[in-house]
Amino acid sequence: MTETAPKPFVFVLMPFSADFHDVYQLGIKAAAEASGTYCERVDEQIFDGTILQRIYNQISNADIVVADMSGRNPNVFYEVGYAHALDKKVILLTRDPEDIPFDLKHYPHIIYTSVTSLRDELAKRLRWIVENPEKTNDYFSSPLQLFSNGQPMQRLMAHHLRRRNTTSDQIFTEVTDFEVDIYNSPNQSLSTITFMFGIILPKRFRDICLSHGKRRDTLPTQHFAQDNDTVFHLIQQDFTLLPGAWEKFYWTMRTTKEEELRLGENINFTIRLLTHAGANDHQVTLKLE
Repeated sequence: MTETAPKPFVFVLMPFSADFHDVYQLGIKAAAEASGTYCERVDEQIFDGTILQRIYNQISNADIVVADMSGRNPNVFYEVGYAHALDKKVILLTRDPEDIPFDLKHYPHIIYTSVTSLRDELAKRLRWIVENPEKTNDYFSSPLQLFSNGQPMQRLMAHHLRRRNTTSDQIFTEVTDFEVDIYNSPNQSLSTITFMFGIILPKRFRDICLSHGKRRDTLPTQHFAQDNDTVFHLIQQDFTLLPGAWEKFYWTMRTTKEEELRLGENINFTIRLLTHAGANDHQVTLKLE
């Protein structure tokens, strides 16, 4: 029987420059064909209205958005922000890692050196997203493993409060010294891994302190609003782990007096590790004891 279902639509955001002709035709478009998807740029389409309205419309209708960030084109940056606001599946590309703006460094990018390498890697990612629509984040897996107090980190963990700032035995404003160890497992990879570390926490935690290593050095942290309820706290430093090596992180979380913690309360948060391959999220629920 002939397949009649429409192919997934990939909308492409990139500079309209002759320098990018081969990137689009031989790299991106070829990758879409190889992965069983259909891609277009806005300059290939016939439409009424303004080009900006058309771009917004196509981003909204797209199954996947591919954006080439090379050259720091402000229009592309703005359009990527719109795609992220709509929670679209976005694949970012660049020729030069230096072109990745600060606010997008925590998103995975395909860094390509040739149209052939771009075609092969992009086709692989497009194919995986199409075949696994509910598991997109799982594509960007890595050999990094998480431990806490010497044990593999579980989805649900108990945490003993060590400090309280109120007179009540049941009400607290601070969770102290939660720790996590990151391990580069040589059983999965013999590669040195470079990564960034961050946590996504409810907005009720207004004062976050992240530190690492034996000296527990406090590190500068950037904060990104994820949605109406959570904030992503990202350490502005790369960490490198050899195969079989460890890195330890600590953090303290403090609420306001109006949003105090209670014994037995559960706190949901996410540990996010960012590598060249993408983001790896680990959801954890802390039960306060």
